[in-house]
Amino acid sequence: MQGQQPVNAHTRIPHKTLEALILHQFNKRQRRIIDLIIRLSWGCGKDEAYIPKQREIAPILGITDGHISVELKLLKKSKIIKIRDGQFYSIQPQAEWELNNVRPYNPDKLTKLVSLNLKNTYQNGKLPQTETTETSEYTFDFSSISPDDLLEIDDDSNRKAAFVAQAYLHYWGKMVSSEADQERLLSYCDEYSSEWIKDAFEVSGSADVKKFSYLEAIFKSWRDKGREAAGSIPDIDMEPRMW
Repeated sequence: MQGQQPVNAHTRIPHKTLEALILHQFNKRQRRIIDLIIRLSWGCGKDEAYIPKQREIAPILGITDGHISVELKLLKKSKIIKIRDGQFYSIQPQAEWELNNVRPYNPDKLTKLVSLNLKNTYQNGKLPQTETTETSEYTFDFSSISPDDLLEIDDDSNRKAAFVAQAYLHYWGKMVSSEADQERLLSYCDEYSSEWIKDAFEVSGSADVKKFSYLEAIFKSWRDKGREAAGSIPDIDMEPRMW
């Protein structure tokens, strides 16, 4: 299989800047403006993009002049970009960015994936048999413990998983039985706080919708809108699914 590494002219972007673009929440207009500045600056081997008149941006991106002005002001205020003399645009160092409206994210997860891709060598599109992919940091076996024993677990590595199992039992009225459910709950332990998981089970149980699809829709609502803005029972538009 032919590789897709760029061999023709391409744009080099600092890893920290690219990771910040991946992890932070920009709207589509903001991201397109940022991408244009990157293409006209770093993509041309320059520190700054030269755009003689701001109105030249609109027909390139298909965004109105009014929206361009609004987004540029926000990006400038947040120190994402710098505009010099009204004509020279540059991306500021990622460490200087001041973003208030961002999604909760875990940069350590990205770091681990980057490390995984740097370590692994591919052979005919497949990983060598000796390579292993990352698994959950939790080793808790839900199926091998009784409800009464959940309260007795006190080791640091599995205390959170045991707490999640208690929430599952209390609000959904059953013990974890399937391997798929166990893997899903362990992934929640990696991704969310104990409070979020417990509260999501409580909302799901109160609504009498005991499905992982509903639980994950709750998490998504809280990530997108914030816990307070979303409310205790978020407005979730989804098709019911069986797991």
